[in-house]
Amino acid sequence: MEPQTKELLLRRVSDLADTLSEQDARDLLRELSRWSRPVRQRVRSARSEPRDGTALQTISRELLDASSREEGYKVLEDSDLSKEELRELARLNDVYASTGDGVHQLKERLVESIVGSRLNSRAIRGY
Repeated sequence: MEPQTKELLLRRVSDLADTLSEQDARDLLRELSRWSRPVRQRVRSARSEPRDGTALQTISRELLDASSREEGYKVLEDSDLSKEELRELARLNDVYASTGDGVHQLKERLVESIVGSRLNSRAIRGY
């Protein structure tokens, strides 16, 4: 969201809050709580079982075929992998993953190790 849009939204909500009764404010908060759950959580919870090794190998091949880092990130985003699945994908590809790495760091490590290293090597060799 653009900062100007966010500022305008917050200003309007603040103005609205000044006019609400206590009960109306509670009703509004209850309604807003339904919206506060990120879409990503809802999608992830719909998938009840983790991916098997074959699915992770397919994702690994897609990363190997990626022609840019951006394409590599898109493969990972579209796959919607959990942190545990990203760790397993790193293990399958011999990519170091620290126990403290979050989802973002794991994706960075995977893309840089699988896609970035290949692109760097090509650039050095002049391909």
